[in-house]
Amino acid sequence: MLLYLIGLPGAGKTATGRKLAKEKHYPFIDLDAYIEEKEKKTIKNIFGSEGEDSFRRLENKYLKEVATLPEAVIATGGGTPCFYDNIHVIKQTGKSVFLNPSLAHIAQRIAQQEAIRPMFQTRDEKVILAKLEQLYLAREPFYLKADLITITTDLHKLVKQILSYF
Repeated sequence: MLLYLIGLPGAGKTATGRKLAKEKHYPFIDLDAYIEEKEKKTIKNIFGSEGEDSFRRLENKYLKEVATLPEAVIATGGGTPCFYDNIHVIKQTGKSVFLNPSLAHIAQRIAQQEAIRPMFQTRDEKVILAKLEQLYLAREPFYLKADLITITTDLHKLVKQILSYF
């Protein structure tokens, strides 16, 4: 089985995915890291030199590639389900979980991270929260197509909830 984690940047997809994969004895794939490895460029560099549309085409290509695996936990990029036919690829090839902690919690998490995320360019929680609100409004219709929607921020409880559902 393929298990896709979707949600906003900073929602906890990578941390949750690593723990889930360990529990299920599945490989873990962070789609952004996978793209960087295949393209030998950072996501930031792809966006900067080739533009968002080029990145989204690559994202679609590599999502379809990992979708052929027999089993894995896949942490998608925050925008992955929202472009091209990606949400359909996700729905047709596996199960999906929308990690949906509060926007305030995500903003705080992003502000406290060691590296500043290119999308936010700041540690100012108010600025981050405003950007998250915009993203959420645009992306929510795609995220709500997930098989399971979670709101907890406790990693242990979250993993337990997902494992009990699937």
